[in-house]
Amino acid sequence: MERIAYCLKKRRKELGFTKSYVAERAGITQNSMVNIEHGKLCSVRSLLAICEVLKLRIDIVANDLSNTLNSNV
Repeated sequence: MERIAYCLKKRRKELGFTKSYVAERAGITQNSMVNIEHGKLCSVRSLLAICEVLKLRIDIVANDLSNTLNSNV
């Protein structure tokens, strides 16, 4: 999850968005956004919403998630 968190945070900063802006547009709390960027687990719905706001392709993010999960097995 840390790789995904890094990807989301990097993209957010590239776009010049604040955590509160992304959280509001994604329909999550700012606290949830902070937790997600710190590598905490989140719902698939939240992840999809954040990716939409950040204009990230979910298949790329999902591939990172899959690689992360497989490396923990």
